[in-house]
Amino acid sequence: MQFHTGAPCIAGGDLDIAKVQIEKIRLLDPEAGLESEINYELSQDNDALAELLLQQAKQTYKDIPDFFLQAGMHQQRKENYQAAFEELSMAISKNAETEESVVAKYNALYQLGRTSVLGENNIDAGIKALHEFIGEAPYIDGLTPKPWAEFRLANLMALNSQTLEAKTIFTFGKNR
Repeated sequence: MQFHTGAPCIAGGDLDIAKVQIEKIRLLDPEAGLESEINYELSQDNDALAELLLQQAKQTYKDIPDFFLQAGMHQQRKENYQAAFEELSMAISKNAETEESVVAKYNALYQLGRTSVLGENNIDAGIKALHEFIGEAPYIDGLTPKPWAEFRLANLMALNSQTLEAKTIFTFGKNR
């Protein structure tokens, strides 16, 4: 589906095929189908419909972090950093029982820290989230590498006037 939404038609991309694939995904896994539909609408710059679908997804799947992470990332791309921070905060408060939800929860921790850097606000919460990510995130596919989290942590410490700590992390990493 992602190929068909991203590739130009001359290279084989086809939006009609992408829509058919979304329906097939939905039949196999309603949650994955909804995520695919949201991604499709975002890829076509249909923000209003994507946001409506995200709201529905957060109501339907309110106990998992997945759609709150997706909503936070959407807000971050739009540079609505406070809205992104709120969505990501919700994501990290949710249960993570499947591997996909574990990835979503830990990516939300990283992205909360990144959002704090980009928006230059919620610094303490961003520092806390990145410490948690660095200390607890498992080493599984789909997660941001921990050196990136260390880099973001150093950015936040610099913003927080903790220049010595920031310089140490920039130079040696957090745990070295």
